[in-house]
Amino acid sequence: MSLHSEMNAIVPRARKESLVITEIPDEVLVYDLKNNEAHCLNRPAAVVWANCDGKKTITQVSQALERELGSPANRESVWMAIDLLREHDLLLDPVNKVAYKPRFSRRNAIRAIALAGLALPIVTSIVAPGPAQAASGLPPGACCQDGTQCASGSCGQDQPLCPTAPHKACS
Repeated sequence: MSLHSEMNAIVPRARKESLVITEIPDEVLVYDLKNNEAHCLNRPAAVVWANCDGKKTITQVSQALERELGSPANRESVWMAIDLLREHDLLLDPVNKVAYKPRFSRRNAIRAIALAGLALPIVTSIVAPGPAQAASGLPPGACCQDGTQCASGSCGQDQPLCPTAPHKACS
């Protein structure tokens, strides 16, 4: 593909709906209300996400990343970030609709990025427990004071290993 074609290609658009976004130094925390997932985007991933407006080319996003980080950036870093953002449902447009995407393995891209001394985009995620899971209580055998603390609703089984009196455990 020619450089001219790449210059006319656009990157996906970042998803902003149903998200709670908090910027902290060097990271962006994103809570996805739709999927009950929390994501932490390191600075390179956050810069790419912020520049996924459906208008900028990969080259333009690479340039924005370079300006923001104050160090060299490359298209492989941008594509790696886009792949991570897509995997975590933080983009509106599927990557396969983008006009040009080079073929590379993630392992080779990481190696090339690391050897070049470039910042690696990282997206870390956890699934938040639903209300029922969050309020489910202690498991059987856990030390308790009364039944309201236990998932079973029953606290009374003798547990000599519980450090405080009355040495009860959830049944």
